[in-house]
Amino acid sequence: FYEKYGKFDLNFGIAADYHVLRQQLEQITNELDHAFLNEHPWFTNLAPSSENIAYTVFQQLRKQCLSTIKKVSVQESANFEVSYVE
Repeated sequence: FYEKYGKFDLNFGIAADYHVLRQQLEQITNELDHAFLNEHPWFTNLAPSSENIAYTVFQQLRKQCLSTIKKVSVQESANFEVSYVE
Protein backbone atom coordinates (compact mmCIF):
# COMPACT_ATOMS: atom_id res chain seq x y z
CA PHE A 1 0.00 0.00 0.00
CA TYR A 2 2.72 2.48 0.96
CA GLU A 3 4.69 1.77 -2.20
CA LYS A 4 1.79 2.63 -4.50
CA TYR A 5 -0.05 5.41 -2.71
CA GLY A 6 2.22 7.01 -0.14
CA LYS A 7 2.07 7.23 3.62
CA PHE A 8 -1.20 6.03 5.13
CA ASP A 9 -2.88 8.81 7.16
CA LEU A 10 -4.17 7.29 10.39
CA ASN A 11 -6.26 10.40 11.16
CA PHE A 12 -8.35 10.01 8.03
CA GLY A 13 -7.83 6.32 7.31
CA ILE A 14 -6.76 7.00 3.73
CA ALA A 15 -3.57 7.69 1.79
CA ALA A 16 -5.34 9.80 -0.87
CA ASP A 17 -8.72 11.45 -1.20
CA TYR A 18 -9.97 9.80 -4.39
CA HIS A 19 -12.58 12.51 -4.95
CA VAL A 20 -9.83 15.14 -5.10
CA LEU A 21 -7.58 12.85 -7.14
CA ARG A 22 -10.34 12.23 -9.67
CA GLN A 23 -11.05 15.96 -10.03
CA GLN A 24 -7.38 16.77 -10.58
CA LEU A 25 -6.93 13.91 -13.02
CA GLU A 26 -10.01 14.99 -14.99
CA GLN A 27 -8.56 18.50 -15.34
CA ILE A 28 -5.32 17.05 -16.68
CA THR A 29 -6.95 14.58 -19.05
CA ASN A 30 -9.34 17.27 -20.34
CA GLU A 31 -6.29 19.40 -21.10
CA LEU A 32 -4.75 16.58 -23.16
CA ASP A 33 -7.85 15.00 -24.67
CA HIS A 34 -8.04 15.59 -28.44
CA ALA A 35 -5.08 17.98 -28.26
CA PHE A 36 -2.18 17.92 -30.71
CA LEU A 37 0.39 16.90 -28.11
CA ASN A 38 3.38 17.83 -30.28
CA GLU A 39 2.33 21.47 -29.88
CA HIS A 40 1.09 21.32 -26.29
CA PRO A 41 3.14 23.48 -23.88
CA TRP A 42 3.73 20.52 -21.53
CA PHE A 43 5.61 18.77 -24.32
CA THR A 44 7.78 21.65 -25.51
CA ASN A 45 10.95 19.75 -24.62
CA LEU A 46 9.52 16.23 -24.60
CA ALA A 47 8.22 13.89 -27.27
CA PRO A 48 4.61 12.98 -26.40
CA SER A 49 5.36 9.27 -25.98
CA SER A 50 3.39 7.15 -23.53
CA GLU A 51 6.36 7.23 -21.16
CA ASN A 52 6.50 11.03 -21.27
CA ILE A 53 2.74 11.36 -20.93
CA ALA A 54 2.92 9.28 -17.73
CA TYR A 55 5.80 11.46 -16.49
CA THR A 56 3.97 14.69 -17.36
CA VAL A 57 0.71 13.62 -15.71
CA PHE A 58 2.70 12.64 -12.61
CA GLN A 59 4.38 16.06 -12.53
CA GLN A 60 1.08 17.90 -13.02
CA LEU A 61 -0.51 15.98 -10.15
CA ARG A 62 2.47 16.80 -7.94
CA LYS A 63 2.14 20.50 -8.84
CA GLN A 64 -1.45 20.36 -7.63
CA CYS A 65 -0.23 19.39 -4.14
CA LEU A 66 -0.98 15.70 -4.44
CA SER A 67 2.30 14.71 -2.85
CA THR A 68 1.05 11.23 -1.99
CA ILE A 69 1.12 10.27 -5.67
CA LYS A 70 3.81 7.66 -6.21
CA LYS A 71 2.93 6.18 -9.59
CA VAL A 72 1.11 7.11 -12.80
CA SER A 73 0.37 4.56 -15.50
CA VAL A 74 -0.73 5.12 -19.07
CA GLN A 75 -2.43 2.28 -20.89
CA GLU A 76 -2.37 2.34 -24.69
CA SER A 77 -4.18 -0.95 -25.13
CA ALA A 78 -5.20 -4.01 -23.14
CA ASN A 79 -1.69 -5.38 -23.61
CA PHE A 80 0.51 -2.30 -23.28
CA GLU A 81 0.99 -0.07 -20.24
CA VAL A 82 3.83 2.16 -19.08
CA SER A 83 4.33 3.70 -15.64
CA TYR A 84 6.29 6.52 -14.10
CA VAL A 85 7.23 5.89 -10.47
CA GLU A 86 9.00 8.01 -7.84
